[in-house]
Amino acid sequence: MSRLVSVALLSATLCSASSVLATDWYVLPDGNGDHPTIQAALNAAEDGDVVILADGVFEGFGNYDIDLLGKRVSVRSESGNRDACVIDCTVAEPVVRRGFLCQSGEGPDSVIEGLTVIGARAPSEPASWGAGFLAIDSSPTVRNCAFIDCEAGWGPGLLFWNSSSTVTDVIVRGCKGTANGGAIYCTTEADVHLDRVLVYGNESLGHGGGLVSNACLTRVTNSTFADNLGASVLWAINGGEIEATNTIIAGHENSSAAVCSQGGAVFPNCSNVYGNAVNWGGCLSGWGTVDGNFSDSPDFCDASAGDYTLDSDSPCAPGNSECGLVGALPVGCGDITGAPGGMALDAALPSCSPNPFSDYVEFRIPPLGQDAARLRVFDSGGREVMSRTIENARTGEVTVGWDVGGGTEGVPAGVYRWIIETESATHRGHVVRLR
Repeated sequence: MSRLVSVALLSATLCSASSVLATDWYVLPDGNGDHPTIQAALNAAEDGDVVILADGVFEGFGNYDIDLLGKRVSVRSESGNRDACVIDCTVAEPVVRRGFLCQSGEGPDSVIEGLTVIGARAPSEPASWGAGFLAIDSSPTVRNCAFIDCEAGWGPGLLFWNSSSTVTDVIVRGCKGTANGGAIYCTTEADVHLDRVLVYGNESLGHGGGLVSNACLTRVTNSTFADNLGASVLWAINGGEIEATNTIIAGHENSSAAVCSQGGAVFPNCSNVYGNAVNWGGCLSGWGTVDGNFSDSPDFCDASAGDYTLDSDSPCAPGNSECGLVGALPVGCGDITGAPGGMALDAALPSCSPNPFSDYVEFRIPPLGQDAARLRVFDSGGREVMSRTIENARTGEVTVGWDVGGGTEGVPAGVYRWIIETESATHRGHVVRLR
């Protein structure tokens, strides 16, 4: 056998061995997995490995300030359901507890997917940057995640410093920026792509209740910014640019849609700017009637309940807009039997809010076409912890509250499965109770 052939065979063997040696590390909330915590699994992981998280609430040391350590690894939920896999960073003391941290040159093959970070904190200088997720000189990928009730000076939900990350199918809500940036902050030569991102109910004590682009480029596509607080929703500063395509900026009665400072700029395309203190003013002047931009009520299904899907008659719905879908979410209510865009939704679906919850959650049940239905809630062991009979479920929406009080006896923190049954259909979902 020639030396050239031998080397080729050896190379192929090593490549094959490398792919075979990739490991899945399984982590449970109670610590009874391959490793006791998420960080312990990452410490052991090598390039190409996957850290798989079972559904439940992860908390305590090793399950916050989670550092990917520069490795080409994925951290994802087993179920793919971000609502059912929660990283709870909540702490009463004013200490730094982030969700995830990437600071060692991570690239797009370092992935965080299918989970929720809640209660992350970065409360004081010099560490008051990015609580839920912080990327410094790194460009990891974030998919199908939520960042809820996080707080920091700048970018409490996600902050990118010199990063080229891609963020897809992400929710940021209930976060607070005590300086500038109430949700997402991009800075210092970052080139970040935000796609199908829903940013709502956040607050900045300065500018950028939804997004700040500081000396960097932030490309936003098919996203929704709604009901945030701050002097502005978008803030482009120090030459920073925001390209907003097929995006909704709506419902900010006390905030300008966009403010540009010190050479910053915002370039909207096929976007709907509506119901803000200032819509097409300031650095958005002249953009309101060109490049497919418009100003009209987006007709969210139920913004007060956090439902930012679109009514079938919304000007942002596919078929009603020359640009196709505008915003992060599809049609979810109205006459949707023949909804444009290939969707085949028959009716609004049951849901619960808030999720995750602490002591009280409401189940919203749309008309089910039946005289009666039954709501049941089960813990992770299959034990039924709540059951209610729902009358008059045929034509009117019904709201059912579940108050578990301040104690945890019988209903501890964790993931609960709910089922709504009628004679002809069954609807299922998950709700997470925090401690």
